[in-house]
Amino acid sequence: MVNSVLNEQHKKLIEKSVLCWVATVNKDGQPMVSPKEVFELHTNNRLVFAVIASPNTLKNIKQHAKVGVSCLDIWTQKGVQMNGIAEIIDPIHNKFKELEQLLNSKNKDVFKFRNIISIKITEEKNTPRSLLSVFRNYRRKTNHKRRTNLWKTQTKSLKY
Repeated sequence: MVNSVLNEQHKKLIEKSVLCWVATVNKDGQPMVSPKEVFELHTNNRLVFAVIASPNTLKNIKQHAKVGVSCLDIWTQKGVQMNGIAEIIDPIHNKFKELEQLLNSKNKDVFKFRNIISIKITEEKNTPRSLLSVFRNYRRKTNHKRRTNLWKTQTKSLKY
């Protein structure tokens, strides 16, 4: 296992990201992806995020600690993909209070944390530009009216 340390560009991307996505695997081997809003870089090779309402993410990590994480700066369309080993930090863990304080810089005490997940990053890479340019290419190739109609069609069945 390679103990990768994030470079400065990746650290800045993580700091600018408003969401990160954590991928886990359930007991049936099905991949599951969950967005996380309250996360911070803890050390050069550790990312932590708050578990606010993610019972499936917790359950999956208990069964299989390997995870994938993607962070994206939506303004520059640049991102970083990371793989790592997740550790569940319970409220009785001696590091919980320290990590809770770190995460409250984003949370502002709005949400109560059930647990905190600490991910030791073992691999990192830039998000491929081809994936990031899909939305941008779609916008260039379609006009506003067509996008609006498509959005209305796709969301018609949703109940608010």
